[in-house]
Amino acid sequence: MHDPVEKLRADGWAVATHEGRWFPLGLFAAVAEALDTCTADFPEKEEALSILTRPGRDDTKFRVVLLLLERAPLAVRLTDVDLNRDADGFADPSFEEAIDRMRAAADTGRVFVEEAPAPREAPPLDGLSDQETETLLQVALATFPLRERDVAAVVDGYPAGTTAGLVEKGLLEQRPDGVVVPRHIAEALAPRQGERRDDRHERAITMHYGNIRSGDRSYRDYVAVTRHLAQVDGMGDLTKFALDVTKRSRDLAGAALLGEVVAVVPAGNGHYLPLRERQITTLIALGFPKAAREAGRRTLRDVSAWAETYPERDPARFCLGAAHNIYGVALLNDGDPAAAEPIFTRTVDIYHELCAEHRTSIEAHRRLGWALEHLGDVYLNLDGVDEDDLLRTLAECVHVRSQLFEASPDPDTALAASNALKRLAEHSDPDNAARFRGTRLAMLTAMAAAHPDDEDLLAELADAR
Repeated sequence: MHDPVEKLRADGWAVATHEGRWFPLGLFAAVAEALDTCTADFPEKEEALSILTRPGRDDTKFRVVLLLLERAPLAVRLTDVDLNRDADGFADPSFEEAIDRMRAAADTGRVFVEEAPAPREAPPLDGLSDQETETLLQVALATFPLRERDVAAVVDGYPAGTTAGLVEKGLLEQRPDGVVVPRHIAEALAPRQGERRDDRHERAITMHYGNIRSGDRSYRDYVAVTRHLAQVDGMGDLTKFALDVTKRSRDLAGAALLGEVVAVVPAGNGHYLPLRERQITTLIALGFPKAAREAGRRTLRDVSAWAETYPERDPARFCLGAAHNIYGVALLNDGDPAAAEPIFTRTVDIYHELCAEHRTSIEAHRRLGWALEHLGDVYLNLDGVDEDDLLRTLAECVHVRSQLFEASPDPDTALAASNALKRLAEHSDPDNAARFRGTRLAMLTAMAAAHPDDEDLLAELADAR
C-alpha cells in the first residue's frame, strides 16, 4: 500500500479523518468513530470513547485526543488543510496550535497533515434535469453534509430521491450524516452559480435558522450560518450572531467559530474588537496561549492600519488603546512580560493623552486604570525592574481608580479600587501599607453596608479584614 494511513488502518490502527475547515467537534466525532470501529484493544480505549461521545467540555475532549496520540495506535489525518489558510498562514491560529499540540503529543500515534491533492477532473455535468442541477448547485455551497430533509427545505419543488440519483452519478458523496459535493466538483460548479448564488446562501441560512429555532439543531447549524453570512457580506448579522452564539461558553468550538468570523471582519467594524477580545480570552481560558498571542498580534496590526486613515482621531485612539491592551494581555498569558512591557507602556500613553484631553471622560479613566494594572502585572513579573517604576505605576492605578470610585461609588468601582489598594500595600513600606489597608477597609465597610447582598463585595471585605 502506498498510502501510509491506509497501511496503519490495515495494521489495526484507529484512523480518524478531519476534512477541510477546522471544526473541533468534527475531530472529536471522527476520533470516537475510529475508536468504535477499531478492533484493536489498548488501555483507556473505552473511557476515551465515553468522554468523546457524551456531552462535556471541549478542552477535556481535546486532552483525551492528545492522550490517545501519546499512548495509543491512533492516526489523525487532517486533509484539505489549505482551506484553512489565508494571507496570514492559518486564518484561525487555534487550528495551527491544535496541530502543533497533536504532533507534540504523538509518541505512539501519528498525525498526518495534508494539503489538497492535485485537482481531479470533474465528471460530466451535462444531461442533468433542472432540479438535479439546482440541487447540486445548492449543496455545493454547504460546508457540512446535508440531510435529505435539509436539501428538501432549500430546493424549491425538490423531488424526493434526487440526492440518491446524484450519488449514483458520482456527483454527490453519501456520508453517514448526509450528502456533500466533493471539492473538485464544487470548484467546477462555482462558475455556474451565477446570479442566484446569493439567493442559495440565503436559503441555506433560512434552513439552518429553522433548525436552530425548532430545537433540531447541532453546533454545525451555528457554524453554517456564519459561513453563509460571510459569503453574502451580511456583516452586521454575522458579527452579532457570532457574539450571541459564543457569549455563554468558552470552548474550542466557539473559538473556532470566532476564528473564522474575525478573519473576514474589517478592523473598522464596530464589532471587530469585541470579537477579537472574545476570541483571545477564550483561547487563554482554554490553554492556547500561542494562538491567543498570534490573534493579539493581528489585532494590533489591523487596528493600527485602520487608525492611520480613520478621520476621527478620538475613536481611533480609543480603538488603538484597546488593541494594544488585548495584545498585551495575550503576551502576559504567554509568559512573555518583556514583550508585553512596551505594549502596555504604549497603552498607558494613549490613555494618558485621552484623559488629559477629556478630563471628564469616565471611559478614558476607566481604561487607564486597567492599563496601569496590566503594566503593574508586567513589572511584577519582569526581572530587573526599577522599584520606583513599580511603585509609581501601582500608586497611579490607585489614584485613578479612587477618583472613579468617588465619581461613581458602586460595587464595581469599589472592587477595582480595592484591588489597586491591596497591590500597592503589598509593595509599600509598613507605615504606608497600613494606611492603604485602612483606606481599603473603610471603603469596603461602607460599600458593604450599602449593598449587603453583593457577594463579591462581601468576599472582598472579608479579605480586607
